[in-house]
Amino acid sequence: MVLSALGCLLCLCGCKEDKPQYGAPILFKVFGVMGRADLGSDIQLGLYANEPVSVQNVPLTLPDGAVAQVEKDIRWAFDQSSSTRFFIYAPYDPSFTGQEYGVVSVPTDQSSKEKILTGNMLTATVAGSPKEAAVNFKLEHAMTLMTVSFDNRTGKRIKSLKVNGFRTDGQLNLLTGKLTPTGNNGSITPLRAPDGTDRFCFMYVPQDASPQFDIELESGKTLSIAYDHYIS
Repeated sequence: MVLSALGCLLCLCGCKEDKPQYGAPILFKVFGVMGRADLGSDIQLGLYANEPVSVQNVPLTLPDGAVAQVEKDIRWAFDQSSSTRFFIYAPYDPSFTGQEYGVVSVPTDQSSKEKILTGNMLTATVAGSPKEAAVNFKLEHAMTLMTVSFDNRTGKRIKSLKVNGFRTDGQLNLLTGKLTPTGNNGSITPLRAPDGTDRFCFMYVPQDASPQFDIELESGKTLSIAYDHYIS
């Protein structure tokens, strides 16, 4: 009887209580989506999160609305007390899965609204913890939009314009959200103002640059104007 009782005691001491692996579900809210009317409805975002939540390029769908609540079964770690850094971006790119960096770019042909928007990217980074009711993101544009106007006293409209001196590719750090320009300079064809005036806009990867504007007038004359100050 003594040996039997001892064996039972050893068994009880060696058994461990299983603890749940996950905690409560995380509620995501997205605010201030600038330019969402141009992106259309049901925007798809890519989500990253550091340890201990640890998710990589999970697609989230952002419904219509200026403030949107995103439903997805992503949970805090069990008994988590530390904060987690979350990063989201739009539009979602499945090729980023398994990567530490994502390659992004703006098109060189930005001569129409549809073309210029293909380079539009929204990002947000925030630290969140289970103590908060929700993880709140405020999306902002990752690229820079520039507008240039020309005081044209020649009497001839600008027929075409090329903007040189900007690198059109970038490397997006999917752990920090930092965007670094890469590659060679491209020759960008900007979007002309709808009223047909000599006012143009174009989008580029944020960087320090000293651009050059190559102009062709309707008369056939060509001009090159160098902007001798760095733009960042």
